[in-house]
Amino acid sequence: MEHKRLNNHWGFCLSLACLMLLTYVIDPNQLSYQRSSVAAGAWWQIFSANILHTNAWHLAMNLAGLVIIMTLFPWRLSLKNLWTLFLLLSLIQGIGLFWFYPTTLGFVGLSGILHGLFAYAVVQDLRRKDKWGVILLMALAAKIIAEQTLGPQALSSQLIGARVADESHLIGAIAGLFLGLLLPFKKGILKTPF
Repeated sequence: MEHKRLNNHWGFCLSLACLMLLTYVIDPNQLSYQRSSVAAGAWWQIFSANILHTNAWHLAMNLAGLVIIMTLFPWRLSLKNLWTLFLLLSLIQGIGLFWFYPTTLGFVGLSGILHGLFAYAVVQDLRRKDKWGVILLMALAAKIIAEQTLGPQALSSQLIGARVADESHLIGAIAGLFLGLLLPFKKGILKTPF
């Protein structure tokens, strides 16, 4: 059973990576979050913007972050539940950007979702009374506070060729904490209230 969960774990990474690579052959204007397009009904951009990246550095950094998160946390969710979590995080992040950050006119990248996955995993560690949960929660909080007060790192902006949307990190982390509290998992499945 552990082998199957491990395959689901890396299957999620591989399937997400393939989706992100496919976006390089699709017109990014149709998939990137563009506030005016979302307001006009292009709701899919709330989801699709997360798999687009500005360049190869941006893609590589986000894939590395995904691998680190999947490696760091020993818990395993099924492939279906990882995708469910991804879609819920995408939805909350997209709506959050639209409602609370009207000056964010465009957005691409996975980093907000990565913050959400990390936060969700930290809550699960805290539920299991894992000592690392507290340390990782404090590290996440310190990173988010630093970004919100000091702004994103200049090097990251230079590498990706765009402004780092640190507001997506904040929304993603809040969404992950919220979903972690609302949707705990047990034995590889999300326990949903519906």
